[in-house]
Amino acid sequence: MITSLIIFFAILAVLQGFLSFKKPKAAIGLILALLPTYLIHFSVLNIPFTYLEILLLIFIGITILTHFKKEEFRAFKKLGIVNWVIVLFIFAGIISTLVSPEKIKALGILKAFIIEPVLFFYAILLTIKKEDSVKLPLNFLASSVSLVSAFGLLQYWTFLFLPLRFWGSGEEVTRITSVFEYPNALALFLAPLFIFFLVLWFKKSSLINRILLNITLLFSGAAIFLTFSRGAWLAIFLATIFLTFKFYRPNKKIVLVG
Repeated sequence: MITSLIIFFAILAVLQGFLSFKKPKAAIGLILALLPTYLIHFSVLNIPFTYLEILLLIFIGITILTHFKKEEFRAFKKLGIVNWVIVLFIFAGIISTLVSPEKIKALGILKAFIIEPVLFFYAILLTIKKEDSVKLPLNFLASSVSLVSAFGLLQYWTFLFLPLRFWGSGEEVTRITSVFEYPNALALFLAPLFIFFLVLWFKKSSLINRILLNITLLFSGAAIFLTFSRGAWLAIFLATIFLTFKFYRPNKKIVLVG
């Protein structure tokens, strides 16, 4: 079983390399579709890695090799002050790593939460030239969110791979986890993406398939509800109010008191 999984993920990494070279938009889509693979972790020289990082590094490395032209990198200058903000962000991360009592763990966090996301951002700028180029990645992402949510909904009725402590007993409710270890982790994954897709829905965006968008919002919304994560509920409630006024009552001012 373990050997089969290793072979499967090795083939997936090879596929990511091919897509990064030939179809970079699909490679970005694959990364977005496989965001939950950050749960698959291991260590190299005591430095923590995740499988998602492997996919990211393959894409970043091949993008740099295939776009190694000065004129292409000049596009970064158009970002202006954003580049300086990113530099300060990286510098702050480096300082935090240097003063950390646990250097190895801090190095892993610097790598995974700062350096790699920044490199991914710049790699996307090199490969996504037009607005409609994000259609494929967005559809990949929406499909992934729908599948993760659908598995969570199935879990609610069948308890499939649902940890016993979340089954609910007495006054406790059943809380789903989907592919994650606990309900709040699922909520933390889905809630920001739900709000993101909700913005696209309000804007009636043509950058994503409308039917898929509706399915994604329906499934992820139901899954978030069944996590019984009050923080996620509150975030979505406030975001919905804000977006409603933003798009349907643009001349009205909103005051949020928290």
